Amino acid sequence: MATAPASDDDDIDQEVIQFFAWLKKRGAKRQLVFCKIKWDDILETPVEDTVALFDSSRIAIQTHPSTGEPWVRLIDKPWADTIMKKHDEEVPHHRHWRKLKK
Repeated sequence: MATAPASDDDDIDQEVIQFFAWLKKRGAKRQLVFCKIKWDDILETPVEDTVALFDSSRIAIQTHPSTGEPWVRLIDKPWADTIMKKHDEEVPHHRHWRKLKK
């Protein structure tokens, strides 16, 4: 089962960190249906349960105001960046890729 203690970010499963990276690369928000298609077979728990492990100020399932459709939104991007850097799952910006290749 995926773990996500609020106090120790080192205990977050690698698959969950990869989910954060995938989500951040797509603008830090994605329709729940697409998250489920991509991640329900990879994560140990369903996407909804994985998101519920975290504080809602960091990542949450929110309803789109105009369509009423559920979306997964990565709210605290600096927190996610820190976790991704610790676990080598960082999603660099376009310019940063060029700097890394040199």
